Amino acid sequence: MTQPADQPAPTRLRPALAGMAAAVQAARQAAAALTGLEVDMVAGCAAHDTGWRIVLDMIETKARVGRNDLISSYELIIDEAGAPIAFTRIARRFREDRQAQADGDGPYASTAGGLG
Repeated sequence: MTQPADQPAPTRLRPALAGMAAAVQAARQAAAALTGLEVDMVAGCAAHDTGWRIVLDMIETKARVGRNDLISSYELIIDEAGAPIAFTRIARRFREDRQAQADGDGPYASTAGGLG
C-alpha cells in the first residue's frame, strides 16, 4: 500500500520521556491483571529496544502483623503501543529485608530490584 503524496510516510515510534508515564500506567495495569496482585511501587523504568522496560514491586502476601509484607519484583517489557510482550518475576523479599532474593540463577538474578 502506498502513501498519498501529501502525507509523510509513517515512522517507527521511539520511546520518549513524555511517554514514560503512559508506559508505567500500562505496565501497572498489565501486571495487576496478570497476577491479581497489588502494585506497591515502581522500582524503575527505562527505554528498551522494543518500547519500555519497567520493574514493579508488588505485594505478594500482606503481613498479618506490622508492615513486613512479602514483596515481589516483576520486570515487564511494554511495546510502543503499551501492550506487554514479556513478564518475569525477578526477585522476592520481605519489606523489612534490605536485599532482595533473586529468583533462581536466571538472567535476571543480577538485576533484582532495579534496572541494573
